[in-house]
Amino acid sequence: VMQQVPAPFAAEVYLAGARFAVGHGYIGEFNVCQTQLLDVLHACSTEVQAEVHAARLLYLAVTAQHSEHGAALQQLADEDVLQHPAVRRARGATRALTLGLPGRFFSALCAPESPPLLRSLAAAC
Repeated sequence: VMQQVPAPFAAEVYLAGARFAVGHGYIGEFNVCQTQLLDVLHACSTEVQAEVHAARLLYLAVTAQHSEHGAALQQLADEDVLQHPAVRRARGATRALTLGLPGRFFSALCAPESPPLLRSLAAAC
């Protein structure tokens, strides 16, 4: 945990850590990074915020943390990030996962326009 570090720098470090962890299949470490990212996300661009929220929704769905997934969606209901294409893509993928449609799940996440973190998370599944 990075303490007393400026939020923009901490956000960059945690985002890099999350991307590395997912890219190498370290889902537990990804969870640590994305949890820490939530505290400094305000310092990030809208694109990064959307990517992190989308990855969080996907992580919570894949790990069957349904109550946390619902709470994360509720939190996003108040933010304009909810309508971002990355978040909409993650919501569609989690819907496909819930409905037992693995083909739709992976096609939603592995598309070239998906953010790197989502593509990596899908590959780790």
